Formats: sequence, C-alpha cells, structure tokens
Amino acid sequence: MGGRLPKPVGTFGTPTKPKKQKNGRWRATVRFYGAAGSTQLERIGVTADDARNRLAEAMRDHREQLGSRRITRTTKLIDLAAELLAELEGDDAYTEGNIEDYRREIYVSKDKRADPKTFLVSTGQRVTDDN
Repeated sequence: MGGRLPKPVGTFGTPTKPKKQKNGRWRATVRFYGAAGSTQLERIGVTADDARNRLAEAMRDHREQLGSRRITRTTKLIDLAAELLAELEGDDAYTEGNIEDYRREIYVSKDKRADPKTFLVSTGQRVTDDN
C-alpha cells in the first residue's frame, strides 16, 4: 500500500474540529495547498460555531499571494513558474486544462515512467533513472 495522494494545487484540506483554547476561545484550522507550498489558515471564535463560521469565511475569501514579491536577478526559476501559474489562473483566456498542462510541465513527476528528457524546473536537473 502506498501513502496518501498529494492534494491538488489550489485546494484546501479538511478543516479541523474547533478546539477549546486555554483562554476559553475556540480555534479552527485548515491547510491550503498552493503553488508556493502549503499554508495553514486559522480563525478564533467565541464559540465553536463562531470559529467554524469565521474559518469558512476565510476559506471563501482566501487568495494565494504569489505576486507580492519583486522579481530580481536572484529570483529562482521555480518562483517565476509559480508566478506564471498564478497569473494564468486569473486570466479567463486560459482553461483549467491549459493551466494543468503548464503545471505538469513545471512540476514534473519523479516517476520512472516520466519522460527522461524533461527538465525539472524545481531542482534544475534532468530526470534520469537514478533520480
């Protein structure tokens, strides 16, 4: 049996059940899987339902902040690729299929069945049998 399948980029995990904190407030969290990695969102409420509702609002309003950094000569290629994906997702001219094709070219599978001539943007290496 293998491990868990990775979550698709741009999706949320399962929200946690609200937990009572030492100060009497309630806290609910959820993980967001974005192009730049995963981040955790959390919201505090007076009651468990309040924390859950605040977290649901935060999930609804959440936008990944990829375009906030300046591009300089030290910017890594993988960061530029993440910027490109974020820009494509915001453009109505590109379909989800087009964006997924770009994503597959950027985040290449390390599976032995993957094309050996593909250049890995994330590590700067070519995929070979020993990678």
